[in-house]
Formats: sequence, structure tokens, C-alpha cells
Amino acid sequence: MSNKNKDREFMAKKVKETYDQDSSREHEETSVVGDDDAAVEESKGESEAPGVEFEDLNSLISELEKVSSALEEEKKKSSEMQTRYLRSVADLENYRKRALKEKEELGKLAVGNFVEDLLPALDNFKLGMKAADTHPEAKVVSDGFKMVLDQFFEVFSSKGIEEIVPNGKEFDPQFEECVSHLPNDEVPENHVIDTIRSGYKIKDRLIRAATVVVSSGPADK
Repeated sequence: MSNKNKDREFMAKKVKETYDQDSSREHEETSVVGDDDAAVEESKGESEAPGVEFEDLNSLISELEKVSSALEEEKKKSSEMQTRYLRSVADLENYRKRALKEKEELGKLAVGNFVEDLLPALDNFKLGMKAADTHPEAKVVSDGFKMVLDQFFEVFSSKGIEEIVPNGKEFDPQFEECVSHLPNDEVPENHVIDTIRSGYKIKDRLIRAATVVVSSGPADK
């Protein structure tokens, strides 16, 4: 016998036992009243629950099963709604992160484009400072220019912009552009001897590669 049939049989027995107990108790209460037939008939009438029939217990069990099935269906719908809600929350959080990242990238692009347009003027400014350093009589003017240049780089630093001057470091083609290889006894092979033109980057985004001279190692004797 299947578990479902066993459950139905168990429920039917319980309902029948309850009904038999109620009928026995009502019969005892009716017998106490006496032999008055009218009173007995009235008591019997009151003991009968209108509209309730226990002859077909399978019908009652079937109704209970329908209610149970409907309850399980509602639980399933509730679980599906909760899953959809959690998925929507996750999608919203991913969208928020993506929007913040895109905003950050747009900010980097805007700042990078501005700095890229400014770099030629900055290069000429630095060349003028080098020329001024060769004239001792212009030291006061040169010191003033250095202060202005320091202010430039303070602003760059506040915007996350870094100057690339890789002298003595290993050549990195991702951020540097080699224009020449020269032998050098002091600088190891594939390391930067000199930076001809500084490079710039904003965090991991390259604005302009540094132009460098790279060592080819010690000169052959």
C-alpha cells in the first residue's frame, strides 16, 4: 500500500473515531432526560449537524488534499517571487557598480584629454627652465619658474596624474617608447639611460608614453 493511501486510511479512521465518540456522548446526554419521546426526538434533532455528512470520508480527505495542494502552490509562488526579488536587487547593485565605474572612466578620459592638450606647453616650459639654469644671472627667475612647475604637479597629483620618468629602471613598453639603444657600462641592459620626454598616466590609463633611451649593455672592448 502506498504512503498516500496509508495517510488517507489513517485520516479516515481518526475522523470516524471522533464522530463515534461525539455520537456516544450525545446519546448518553439524551438518555438522562427521561422517557419523554418528544424530548428524545428534540435531542436527536439537535445532535445532528446540518449540512455535515460523514458517510463519504474519502470526499472530506479529498478536500483536505486540495487545500494542501493549493497551499503548496502558494508557497512555490512565494519562493519564486522571493528569488525574483533577490535577483532584481543583485541586478540593481551590479548596475550601480557599473555606473560608478563608467563615471570614473569618463572622468579619467576627460582629465586625460585636457592634460594631453596641456603637455606641449608644459614641455616648452620645462625646456625654458633648463635654458635658464645655464645662466646664473637668471637664477631668481628660474627659481620662480620651478615654484610654478611644482604647483602644476601638485594639481596633477590631486587628479591622480603621475609623471613617468623611468631613469635607471627596466624598460616597460607599456608606458615607455624607446627611440634609441646605446651601450652603457653603468646602466644594465634593457634599462633606461635617459628620459628625453616625460610620460604621463592617470592611474592605470596612459596619457602619453615616455620617450627614452635604453641601454644595450656594456660596450664591447
